[in-house]
Amino acid sequence: MDESRAEAADTLSSGDIVSVRFIGSAELDQAQTTVDRSGRVHLPLVGDVVIAGRTLVEAESVIQTELQKYEKYTRVSLNLVDGRGRFATVTGAVERPGNVPLIGDAHVADVMAAVGGPRFTTMEDRFVALGDVDGARVVRSGVALPIDVRKALAGEPKHNIRIRPRDVIYVPPTLSGRIAVLGNVEHGRTMAFNPGMRLTEALAYCGGLNRNADADDVRVLRGGLKNPRIYVVSVRDLLAGARKDVELAPGDVVFVSQHWFSSVGEVTERIVPTLATYFLYRNVTR
Repeated sequence: MDESRAEAADTLSSGDIVSVRFIGSAELDQAQTTVDRSGRVHLPLVGDVVIAGRTLVEAESVIQTELQKYEKYTRVSLNLVDGRGRFATVTGAVERPGNVPLIGDAHVADVMAAVGGPRFTTMEDRFVALGDVDGARVVRSGVALPIDVRKALAGEPKHNIRIRPRDVIYVPPTLSGRIAVLGNVEHGRTMAFNPGMRLTEALAYCGGLNRNADADDVRVLRGGLKNPRIYVVSVRDLLAGARKDVELAPGDVVFVSQHWFSSVGEVTERIVPTLATYFLYRNVTR
């Protein structure tokens, strides 16, 4: 992303505390004045002036213009004392969602660190991500910026842009990316999808194949039930190292059959009753 375009000068916000010096009329100086909820400051001579949404230079110019109506030879100097109105918001599947004060040049990685990063849980003594970093977005003025949050967290300057006040970082949950392992396994279950998860790993989480399983006929359904792609895998070959382990994708359904089914229709017909509960859960947790 073009930093020069993305990082225009920051603007003042309600809650900011500014100092206003009237050079040539020191008796008018305001060491600290707060931008109110309407975005205004109240100053001697000039009264209420709206400065929220303007940069310091712009706000200074507006105050100067108003002052010229009463005092032609006094100059205005405006400075930010405390950027209390300068915050970004992080929502979704992070450890501590909420507003984050922006101190100095806060970048995406800094703000994410301030909220504890994406939410995690443990499953079978392993950390599993509950926050979908790949689906995370930085939203500015209602528009999602073209950056990759995962790359930002890795420190890539092109993506680790400076966050502006009122920016929103949204990290969606991975619950809609669960996978299911059903059929002839010891403990059929759904589980949170974890990037890089392999078929043998998912089967192990379910206690492995039961004694009725056909180790040469494990089906991976991908793409839903209406028009699924079905991959047939021999776990026997995987364990023997005869073929590469299958990397699973969000929403995959693994079905361990007892006998070989000749068609897609037969496979889906056999597993629909079991899948009904699974897909209901997926839809509810989206």
